[in-house]
Amino acid sequence: MDIKKLKHINKKKLKLYEAGIKALEQQNPQYAIDMLRSFLRDEPGVLEVRQKLREIELGKIDGEISPIKKILAKVLSLPAAIMVPSQIGQEKFNIAMDNAEAAIARDPTSKDFYFLLAKASEAADLLPITQMALESSLKFNRDCGATLDWLARIYCTLGIGNKAIECRERHIKLTPSDTKLKDALEKTTQEIESDAWNPEELDFDESAPPQPQANLGHSDREQMEKQVHIQQKNVEQSTTSDSLKKMGDLYTLAQDYDNAVASYNKIFELTPNVDASVDKAMTDAMSLQFDKSIIEWQNYLKDNELSEEERQDGIKNAKTATKNKVEMIIQRAKDRVERNPHALGNKFELGKVLCKYKRYDIAINNLEQTKGTAQFKLQSLFMLGKSYLETNSAKKAVEMINAAVDLMPRMCNAKKEAYYLLAKAHESLGEKDISESFYKRIYAADDHYRDVGLIIDKIYQRDLY
Repeated sequence: MDIKKLKHINKKKLKLYEAGIKALEQQNPQYAIDMLRSFLRDEPGVLEVRQKLREIELGKIDGEISPIKKILAKVLSLPAAIMVPSQIGQEKFNIAMDNAEAAIARDPTSKDFYFLLAKASEAADLLPITQMALESSLKFNRDCGATLDWLARIYCTLGIGNKAIECRERHIKLTPSDTKLKDALEKTTQEIESDAWNPEELDFDESAPPQPQANLGHSDREQMEKQVHIQQKNVEQSTTSDSLKKMGDLYTLAQDYDNAVASYNKIFELTPNVDASVDKAMTDAMSLQFDKSIIEWQNYLKDNELSEEERQDGIKNAKTATKNKVEMIIQRAKDRVERNPHALGNKFELGKVLCKYKRYDIAINNLEQTKGTAQFKLQSLFMLGKSYLETNSAKKAVEMINAAVDLMPRMCNAKKEAYYLLAKAHESLGEKDISESFYKRIYAADDHYRDVGLIIDKIYQRDLY
């Protein structure tokens, strides 16, 4: 069972949905409910239809239900409450969800009935439906701690961190003395922070222009010049690593990258054991030097009066500056490893730089050495998978990325990208069904991720005929 949209459904099955909508237009909501439930028995993952069903059910009771009808609904739904857990155990998830929907149709405000649907859909790994069911329950049961706790867990799993934290905070307000709830909030926050790594930092497009730095205003520049002058006096009085680092940082903020690099260089002349923050600051300043040159050449190329020879020279110079920037960053990462060959952190950073700039063969050599260290394991495995895939070693890529996925219990950008790479790897191995299953997992979590929406449309369009 997969999350789908109405456009993915064949015409024969779509007739049930269309019959339901027509019945609604003819003021026959009960028949509309019956038709939409029949549709969902075959296609339980179509969220649009489940949302429409809920809308009709709530419209039928005008948003509220009498106490007597609530009691009657509970009595009539006892068989469903008994059958659903058994059907889940037998993996008859669509039947279990349908029985839950039958109960909800009798009382679409009942927490217990939404819980039935949530349990069945979670067991079927249709978590967006679980989310929908719990959100619907919360509308009518705002102070239900069990709903808030469950929904927080689902949000966290789906990578909706801000809503997970919101649920935890609401739960704490209900029982502020419960220390376990505060522990749960802290744990949720830590889990979300652990998902903060974004694999997009590995993307590099040589043709993409660097982001120009905002020009300093007159008053800001005057203030910066005063701070630079003061720090120059400090360096003259006491030339230390700290004073030179501050000097370089101020020059960088003032966009005086030549003097920034000169200041950082003096630190290397003072001591062989340079702090990593100094090394990073110098690399950043040198990168900004190159960016400034690249931007100047790109602005030069905007001149419509250039001859063809001048234009080609400009393109060549911009490309050369970009290439030199990349080579500088790689070389400085290599230099760090040479200065301290036993520091795994340096090898990890070198592997990361090499992976970003598509030197996959050399990246593999470094990342294989860091994948066993807890601190670098997840990212090393991920980048190894990407590197092996790019070097036509799809089986090895699958092995590495699967190991990385095992370390990602929640959906996040890194996990979506891991699934995307797995889809590509299995596709290159000729394993179409497995490849498509990974695209579908991404689609269930984020239908706008990369080109996954288009890929899924093509898969279902193919199956329609």
